[in-house]
Amino acid sequence: MVSHMIKVKVTGEQASRILDVGEISVSELLRRLGLSKSEHIVLREGIPLTEDDIIRDGDEVVVYLVKSGG
Repeated sequence: MVSHMIKVKVTGEQASRILDVGEISVSELLRRLGLSKSEHIVLREGIPLTEDDIIRDGDEVVVYLVKSGG
């Protein structure tokens, strides 16, 4: 069985998460993690991704909580 891994670091969490998927959209990734699209941003190699971008096997991404307020 071939394994397809995506490494996800969510800021504020101690350990990275490993997802066994071949590819996944940013939107679906956030949904699976139970995180809001409006409150989080996903970066790959320091570059922000849109919710339609695809994360593929071997990618490492970081999820940041984005807050605004005054």
